[in-house]
Amino acid sequence: MSFKKGWDSRTPGTLEQHWSRYVSDRPANACWEWQGTKDKDGYGKFCHDGKHLRGHRASYMINYGEIPDGLLVCHTCDNPSCVNPAHLFLGNTRINTIDMIQKDRGPRQKLTTQDVLKIRELLAEGYGTEDLSIKFRVHRYTICRIRSGRRWGHMLSGAAA
Repeated sequence: MSFKKGWDSRTPGTLEQHWSRYVSDRPANACWEWQGTKDKDGYGKFCHDGKHLRGHRASYMINYGEIPDGLLVCHTCDNPSCVNPAHLFLGNTRINTIDMIQKDRGPRQKLTTQDVLKIRELLAEGYGTEDLSIKFRVHRYTICRIRSGRRWGHMLSGAAA
């Protein structure tokens, strides 16, 4: 991608003009990958009118309008560098967390929904905490918390843990 010589964030232009410099290929249903600088989490970032913005938030504002205070711009595709407005939706922290759990993703999450179901099944069959912690590569207290319902309690059926 080539940039005009002398262009920087102070160059006059609209938000859309600045944002569009970092987005090239735009197929309708695919992710639009941010081509500029990214932060440590993979989100596109740039500067417009002296303000630092994330690419996906700018995309949302360009296509749908202002983002109300307290709301996040979330991705249906779970690709932080995607700025396709069709892949973006508004939500609060709770909605974003529920979305993350339902998709079995998260930076600290080692166990998937399937893993937890299997652990519960093996616990019911009499497998020990230590054996399961080794098998699933988690701390034994994680297995204890799954057994008691303190972790992954939302997956408990009507039966007692």
